[in-house]
Amino acid sequence: MISIGTLTGRIFRSIFLIAIVVVLFAGVLVSGLVYSLFDNQLRRELLNTAELIESSLPTLSAGTLDSALSSQFDPDEAAAATQSLVGDKLAYLEGLELRELRVTWIAADGRVLYDSAASEGAELENHLSRPEVQLALRDGSGFANRHSATLDENTVYLARLLPDGSILRVAGTQKSILGHMLAALGPVILILAAVAILAAASARLMARRILGPLESIDFEEPLMSDTYPELAPLLTRLNTARHEIAERTAQLDAQREEFSVVTGSMREGLVLVDSRDQVLFINEAAAQVFEVTPADVLGRHLLVLDRNSRMQHVVAAARENVGAEGTIERDGRVYQLRASPVIAEGDAGGVALLVLDITEWYQTDAQRREFTANVSHELKTPLTVINGYAELMERGMVEPADAERFMRLIHEEATRLITLVDDIITLSQLDESESSALVPPVFEPVDLAELAQEVCGRLASFAQGREIDLVLDTAAAEGTATVEGVPVLLSKMLYNLVENGIRYTDPGGKVAVSIAEAKGESVVLRVSDTGIGIPAALHDKVFERFFCVDHSRSRDTGGTGLGLAIVKHAAVLHQADVTLTSAEAKGTTVEVRFPHP
Repeated sequence: MISIGTLTGRIFRSIFLIAIVVVLFAGVLVSGLVYSLFDNQLRRELLNTAELIESSLPTLSAGTLDSALSSQFDPDEAAAATQSLVGDKLAYLEGLELRELRVTWIAADGRVLYDSAASEGAELENHLSRPEVQLALRDGSGFANRHSATLDENTVYLARLLPDGSILRVAGTQKSILGHMLAALGPVILILAAVAILAAASARLMARRILGPLESIDFEEPLMSDTYPELAPLLTRLNTARHEIAERTAQLDAQREEFSVVTGSMREGLVLVDSRDQVLFINEAAAQVFEVTPADVLGRHLLVLDRNSRMQHVVAAARENVGAEGTIERDGRVYQLRASPVIAEGDAGGVALLVLDITEWYQTDAQRREFTANVSHELKTPLTVINGYAELMERGMVEPADAERFMRLIHEEATRLITLVDDIITLSQLDESESSALVPPVFEPVDLAELAQEVCGRLASFAQGREIDLVLDTAAAEGTATVEGVPVLLSKMLYNLVENGIRYTDPGGKVAVSIAEAKGESVVLRVSDTGIGIPAALHDKVFERFFCVDHSRSRDTGGTGLGLAIVKHAAVLHQADVTLTSAEAKGTTVEVRFPHP
């Protein structure tokens, strides 16, 4: 059995169909030729019969019959004359035995004098308008064909003009081409079946003989194969490609071995997934983390490693951005996920996922955050009470001699501690927002220019009291200073930057706040001061919690050491970049670059 979808099947089908089409076409041509021969034979037979009848008919002079039939005679005399003139011819015509031919004798005016196919006494219509009669009157003789759809037959008429002016018509019938084919349908079907069987056998044999040399090609040594000369260029290329593939395979094997050695010695887990999140590779470290066997997960979905949706979110986010990070927990340990897209032809298809064990760091950080949150909540209530008593003392409700001085100190310390607690709470909230994607903060459009005006208004009296010139410039923004963010955090960030600038600037100095758009891609918040500046060695530490450049100055001015830490964490939450430029005794500039919404 030959499959039609194979090359052998296609060759077989082509040869078989061509053979059948050729046979059918030849059959149609032969049928047409045979029908033409039959038609010509019938015409010759009609012509011979007409000539024979014409030569055998009793002759009348031209016009005699017409005169006899003319209405000039008395009807009785005309009938007698007619009977006398035509009697001999009618007797001759009636005596003819012409098997399948029809003979008609027609007067010059179209009246039928005799018709071998008409029943006796039947009245026939006038034949003057018949095509063959018209041709005979004009040219002396003429043929005409008429088809009978009922009998599926063609009738051929031959009319000849006799010397006496009458017309002799001879007609014969034969079947149409379709009729002949239907009559021979049985033999035709048998012939077609025999031809089909012969064509199928021949096509099958020829297809196998054509493909035999192709099937015998040795792909290991293609140049040694005995096949068609026309395939020599192809075999040469196959031989060259085989050697190139062998070399590249060896190179790939070496690279794969090197890759396996490197990834096998990694302490970090490594997982590679394709565009459909199917695992392409997993090293031993990652297999141990997810408690799987590498061979069992290759080619399967990422969910077979861990059904935690956070890992899927990290992989999906990596395809949208340059990279993404997240954390998951397994068996009491915490792992950090770092996903980077694998760019192929400009599209991020696959993703490389690193799995890092950060349990110790996470526990330490969690304890620190827990301690900060607990201390904040535990101290806020008593400090608020202290602040209340200080206010009572400040109002003169306590009579000791030094009540006023103690009242002021208690009130200042209480206020500072409350500020500290507020900052710690803010940092704790920011930490929770960064480490958890379960309850993301609510972002909304915020106009930084309006926010800067509000913050500078709140700090105007503080700057005036320290004899600092506070300047706000939002002209460069020109209505394009809107960013997506959390209004409370953005306000806190801006307040801390401006307040820090005022705190660490000597009287007579200047703090400048500006909002501008950078090339339509980002909105830049810049706070500059002419204060004490920050030594270059401390630039990397100023954003750490509780870090102060000048502890005594910070304590005197009421600083908590958490302002820039809040700025840094709030910037991370808003996907903003923070840069610091400072020189000792020359001032400091902090620039926050927000992505344009």
